[in-house]
Amino acid sequence: MNNPFTVEEINVICIYSATDRQKAIDGLFHVLPYERDLEMLDIIYHAIDKLSNMSNAEFKELNLAPVEE
Repeated sequence: MNNPFTVEEINVICIYSATDRQKAIDGLFHVLPYERDLEMLDIIYHAIDKLSNMSNAEFKELNLAPVEE
C-alpha cells in the first residue's frame, strides 16, 4: 500500500499517535476545538478522513515517522 498521507498529515498524526489508528483519530478530533489556524484545520480534517477510510491492518503497514521537508 502506498502512503496516502502528505508530509504535514504524517507529522500531525505522529503528534497524536503513530502507533494506533483509533488513538490518532481520537487525538485529532480532540484538538479540533482548540485549533484556530485554517490551514492546520484542513490538514487535520484530511488526516482524519484518510485514517477513517482505512483499516487497522492498512494503518499498521504504513511507515509513519515525523518528516522534515
